[in-house]
Amino acid sequence: MLVVACGVLAILQYRWTGELSRAESERLRRGAGAQLSQLARAFDSELRRAVIDLVPKPERVASDGWERANVEQVSAALKRMERPMFRRVFAAVPSGPAGSGALNLYQASPDGSRFSSAAWPETSEWQFLRKRLSALLEGAPPFGDIVDPLSNLIEAPVFGEGGEQEWVIAELDVDYVASVWLPELVRTYLNGTKDGSFRFDVRWREAPARVVFSTAGAPAGGRADGEATIFPTRFLHGGPGGRGEDGGHPGRWMLEARHTGGTIEAAVASSRRRNLGVALALLLLIAGTGATLIRNT
Repeated sequence: MLVVACGVLAILQYRWTGELSRAESERLRRGAGAQLSQLARAFDSELRRAVIDLVPKPERVASDGWERANVEQVSAALKRMERPMFRRVFAAVPSGPAGSGALNLYQASPDGSRFSSAAWPETSEWQFLRKRLSALLEGAPPFGDIVDPLSNLIEAPVFGEGGEQEWVIAELDVDYVASVWLPELVRTYLNGTKDGSFRFDVRWREAPARVVFSTAGAPAGGRADGEATIFPTRFLHGGPGGRGEDGGHPGRWMLEARHTGGTIEAAVASSRRRNLGVALALLLLIAGTGATLIRNT
C-alpha cells in the first residue's frame, strides 16, 4: 500500500512540476520581452530627440536661408547633445529647377559652425539615399524606405509650403553605440545580465550575421527567447514641420535575448528534472523507511 501511495505521489509530482514549468517558461519569456521593449523605447526615444534637435524650423530656412538656419540649429544641438552619437551631419539641399531632383550635399564641421560642399559618397547606402531623395523631389510618393535598412544614415526632412526644403542627414556612430550606449542601456533595463541567466545580442535585422553588440563575446545562434526591433529607418515624417513620428517602419536592428541554458524551455526542463529527482529520492527514502518499520514490527 505504501509503495502504491508513493507511486501516485510521484505521478502527481511529475504533473505538478510540468504545469509549474510551463508557467515559469511563460513568465520568463514575458519578463524578457518586456525588458527588451523598455530598452528599445529608451534607445529610439533618445535617438529621435537628438535627430529632432538637429532639424531647423521651416520658417527659419525660408527667412534666413538653409545655410544660416542649419548652422544655428546644428551648432546649438551639438553643444547640447549629451552623447556623441553622430559621426557626421549633412544637409541635402535641392538645386536646379523645381522637380528636377537635383540635390547638393553639404557637410557640417565637427562643431556645426559651418557647412562645406561635399561630394555624394559612392557607397551603396549613400547612393540609395540620394536616389530616393531625388525621386521625392520629382514627385514620387513617399512610400517605402528612404534610407537603406542596412545603413547607419538617418534622414530628416524640413517641409515648406511647396514640399521638402532640405534634408538633414546624420550618420550614427555605431562604434559608440556598441561600446558605450548599448552597454549602459543593458545594465539599466535588462536584469538577466545581472544574474547571468540571459545573454543579449543586437544584429542587423536584414543581415543577421552582422552583429552590432553582444553581452557574451561571440554571438549565439538559434531561436531567441525574446526579440525587439530598434533603430527605425524613418524618424521625422508626417507632413509640414517634419516632426511627426512614423511608426510603420520596423527597426534596422534586432535586439535578441537568449537564456544561457540554451532556451528558456531547456533551462526550465533541466530544473524540472532536478526537482523531480530530489522528489523521487525523498519518496524512495520514505518508502524504504516505511518498509523497515513494517519488518521490525
